[in-house]
Amino acid sequence: RRGDDWAAPQGCTSHRVVYQREREWYAAQQREQPAVADRCAVAAAARCSAAGVLAWGELARACSIMVLTLSCWFGSNAFLDEISLDYDLHNLQGPFLTASVNLGFMLAATAAAMLQVPDRFPRRRLVITGALTCAATSATFVVRQPYGMLVTLRLWTGAGISLIYPILVKHVVTWFDQQRRGLALSILIGSFTLGIAAPSLIRALMPSLPWRLVNLTTAGFSLLGCALAWGMKDGPYAQRQSSSFSAKAVLRVLRDRNWWLVTLSYVGHNMELFGGWSSLGPFLQASFGVHMDQGEETSAAVVSLASFGVIAAGCIGAIVGGYLADRVGRRIVIAASHLVSGSILALLPSLRSVAPPWVLAGAAGLWGSVAIADSAQYSAIISEVLADGGLIGTAVALSLAFGFSSTAVGIFAVPFLRDSIGWAGAFPCLALGPALGSLAILAVRLQPPARPSPADSAFLADGWGKCRQACRLFARGSFQTRRPHEDRC
Repeated sequence: RRGDDWAAPQGCTSHRVVYQREREWYAAQQREQPAVADRCAVAAAARCSAAGVLAWGELARACSIMVLTLSCWFGSNAFLDEISLDYDLHNLQGPFLTASVNLGFMLAATAAAMLQVPDRFPRRRLVITGALTCAATSATFVVRQPYGMLVTLRLWTGAGISLIYPILVKHVVTWFDQQRRGLALSILIGSFTLGIAAPSLIRALMPSLPWRLVNLTTAGFSLLGCALAWGMKDGPYAQRQSSSFSAKAVLRVLRDRNWWLVTLSYVGHNMELFGGWSSLGPFLQASFGVHMDQGEETSAAVVSLASFGVIAAGCIGAIVGGYLADRVGRRIVIAASHLVSGSILALLPSLRSVAPPWVLAGAAGLWGSVAIADSAQYSAIISEVLADGGLIGTAVALSLAFGFSSTAVGIFAVPFLRDSIGWAGAFPCLALGPALGSLAILAVRLQPPARPSPADSAFLADGWGKCRQACRLFARGSFQTRRPHEDRC
């Protein structure tokens, strides 16, 4: 068309107007982007804050369950003298009641690991089952019965604890990332020490309380722990659980070199820890008896209070150890803890003859704090070096089973060595466990962070080039003018 005969099609605007509108739209989008980013950042921070609150809430729940249910563990050890008099037990029958819990734990944890129970069943149901088992066995323990039945009940108590302690460790792992996992597990292990020390505190505060009433009290605590376990939920870092038993999965764990080294270090740690815990009461009683002229009941209360302080001091040591492990490395903390605790334990008999009782009690408390400072780091290292994340529960349970099998050695070795060569030779022999553990943990090879291969780098570079080209075409397309063609703009 020429001259006045030309007319724009209906609904068509000039190219300049279209260009101006697209410029205005683009400028508005650019102004809106920071506001959208701010809103997204605020929403992400709120989600992270809520997740953090839930994680620490679940940790508090796990710690409460640990304290309440594990009070059944050393219930017989704290009142071993009364139980021995009541049943007329000889020297080795009494310690075997304490070791029976550890043997039951080891057998049940081994069976659970082989059958992959921690990775196949909901954790909440396992903890509830374990708490009910502990409550039932502790309540039945007060009935007078043959010694064989007492040992059987303590074995079942250990089996119930095997469904609580490893499962709670796995539960806490699902709520915290690797940067905070060490501290979280250390707090959990701190509650572990408080639960074990609870019977000693009860005896120190009420020395005339019958041991049967204390066992009924611990059974009630286990029922409270069972009620708390009903609300357990998996965290955001939970791995997909296995649906069926696989012998190959267990063999993959057993073939892992790092798993064996960590477990060997854990064996030495447990041999020292439980051997010291079970024998420090008689050791302090023999040491305090030389300097104290109080009555028998007062002396027993003082020794029980000192035993509680030694075990409970591990709560502070575990938290400090977890804090340091997240910053300087888990292997360094474990090796240092082994060396320091083993040295203190070997020197305690020599200190007994030259230092007053309060210095000896302080040194024993320092040992109790340092000896358990590395307990949580074994499970944390296993969760980091294991290639298959879906087998963490099985690997941790299997490592705990091997570790707790050595506790019976420590519990029986100290009374035997004490009667043979005295305290001066018993504790130095027990210190060989952490010496072996320090060598094993230093040989562990942590997996370095994965680096992209040359093929991955080329793929990323090619993908970034395509992304830039697409963004360039999109930006240019937003400002391209539309030309009239067949009555259209």
